[in-house]
Amino acid sequence: MSFQTYMYVSFIYVRSLGSYIYGAYGYIINFKRRLADVKTVFLIYEVCIESYKPYQNYLAMTEGTKTKKQPHSTIPEKEADVISVSYSVAGMWAKKGANWLAWATPQEFLEAVGVFESSYDIRSNTKGKRATITKGLAYINIEIDTGVNYVKGYIAEKFSAKDASSYYSHFGMVKVSGSYRIPRDQNKRERSLKQMISGIEQYELSDRKYGKAYWEDVHSRFETIRKSAIAIDSISAEHVNIKAQKKAYICKVLNSLVYIIKGNYPDSWKDELRVWGFQKEKY
Repeated sequence: MSFQTYMYVSFIYVRSLGSYIYGAYGYIINFKRRLADVKTVFLIYEVCIESYKPYQNYLAMTEGTKTKKQPHSTIPEKEADVISVSYSVAGMWAKKGANWLAWATPQEFLEAVGVFESSYDIRSNTKGKRATITKGLAYINIEIDTGVNYVKGYIAEKFSAKDASSYYSHFGMVKVSGSYRIPRDQNKRERSLKQMISGIEQYELSDRKYGKAYWEDVHSRFETIRKSAIAIDSISAEHVNIKAQKKAYICKVLNSLVYIIKGNYPDSWKDELRVWGFQKEKY
């Protein structure tokens, strides 16, 4: 073998050996990385186990416990039931004829129950009327939104689509969330409807389908329903306040009488409560 051939073979061998060593080095590095990943997984697992232990202890302590059904209260919660029980109690209280409470009499209690019942009835009636008013407002709002879209078309037709938005404020429209419309607030909406009628007249759009006659009719009906809503809400708020005050007084009396009955009838207080009208299974 010549010297040149020897050098060439040696070079190939050394290069192959170098490639092998480099590959082995890379394998070792990858193995270390994978080993580190495995260690990380085990570390995360240990952290999770430690975090779970308090909850595991809690489960162990609460194991076997069952949620107990809450007993009915002696005093009813529903207002209709409060009225019914209160009338029964007032009758029995008057019949007993004893000074059961130093700070209230059967007559005062009965008067409070009467006021509470009256407010309850009025509040119930206003609820139904308010639902009708709310529905009426919803329908008118649809008419308003529909009319506004047509008026925008009239404005674009008269002044060009490019300049239309600069005239919207003359018709009571304001910019809300990137688009122009009549405000949703009822008081602001009423004023904007007046502006709409004024703008329709000013820019000679009265004879259009969604012109002056349309908006005057919408404004008139909207104003009527708006005033009705204000009146109903005022009555409702007043009687909600009255109900709350009278109910607190009534429940205070009922609770006091329950304790006195339990004290006066230590062995038969459950039966005596039923005689007075405290029948929990009915509410």
